[in-house]
Amino acid sequence: MKKADATSPSEATFGQLLAAARKPVSMRETALRFGISHTALGRLEKDDLWVVGPDKLDEIARAMDVPLPEGHCEKRNQRRSVKVLAYCTNPQCRGAFVRVSSGGEVRVDPKEFKLSMKRMADDKAFCGRCGFPLAHTCRDETCGKPFASGGFCTWCGKRFVFMDGSSAKTFRNNPNELRDDQREYDARRVTELDD
Repeated sequence: MKKADATSPSEATFGQLLAAARKPVSMRETALRFGISHTALGRLEKDDLWVVGPDKLDEIARAMDVPLPEGHCEKRNQRRSVKVLAYCTNPQCRGAFVRVSSGGEVRVDPKEFKLSMKRMADDKAFCGRCGFPLAHTCRDETCGKPFASGGFCTWCGKRFVFMDGSSAKTFRNNPNELRDDQREYDARRVTELDD
């Protein structure tokens, strides 16, 4: 392996070592070898180790015989926590999409969020429109499957947001209670929350 510029191998970063190990092969050829873009490889050589997934990064490091920085896996797990879809449980939320069918049935498509599982587990997930706690699984105790976009569970068919009789009656009898912009509202729009 060639020495990376004026830096000694013990002081060189992962990116410098990777660039030295790649040469004299071009960046484009090396990127093709690993099935990534040459831009991604360039970013790896500038020590942006987040540009590829952990399996691909490990594959490149092993094939090029370049050690990954110590503790990198732990840092990656902290930075890239699993994101889940969550929804507001409040049937009166101003972010929800409420519609009344011709038969008088009131349906609520909840306000949707994408956030880390860690935030959900720490009970720090609340709707930005109404302050209600967010949920990420079906409300039915016998189901409990993860939330998918829409208003109903794709496993058991139960509504995600339950509207009691008096709330439903209010919406049926007072259509002006519905949001003014419901026609333009996109019920599938998802708000992403950072940690």
